Amino acid sequence: MTEVDFGVYHHTSREGSDAAREAAKVVFLEAFSKTGIDTNASIKVLDAGCGLGFLTYVVLSHYPKATVTAVDKFEGNSLPGNSLERAKKNAEALGISERVEFVASDLTTINLKAEYDLAVSNLVFHNLWRKKRAAYKAVAESLKAGSYFLNGDLFIRTNLFVNPLRRELNATADFFGADFVLNPKGPSGATS
Repeated sequence: MTEVDFGVYHHTSREGSDAAREAAKVVFLEAFSKTGIDTNASIKVLDAGCGLGFLTYVVLSHYPKATVTAVDKFEGNSLPGNSLERAKKNAEALGISERVEFVASDLTTINLKAEYDLAVSNLVFHNLWRKKRAAYKAVAESLKAGSYFLNGDLFIRTNLFVNPLRRELNATADFFGADFVLNPKGPSGATS
């Protein structure tokens, strides 16, 4: 049996990457429960920047009747060794390959139908720099009305970088047709 390997993020160690994934899993599972989507629903999910399939696996473990379109360029240096072949091997080893369609494509130029009930992404958009708004637009256009986009790049626990994050949320709000409100609390509990 092939050993599952989700890789090592460019800014950390194997242990740090595993810890980051475990923390992300907890946060995403909590976020899934807040969407109100029935865990037994046959939903279509977009994994925007799937890497080696970690978040795809989390999604399919939580939603056993879901299918995932897992999109990634499968190149770059944010996840060394990232490849379509390795992602497919992980899916096969995890027993989820029948429910995943991997697509090698650039998120900033992909054209997807508005057919997804949920889109997810973890540690991807910050790597897109100036192109991230095009990727946000592509994700927004892929979602059905009333769908959700859970973006792991925006899970923060402190008020560090609040103003840049507030600007980022406001800049992307237009793509999703929603008002984003961010009122982080500082250490004393006061609103920043």
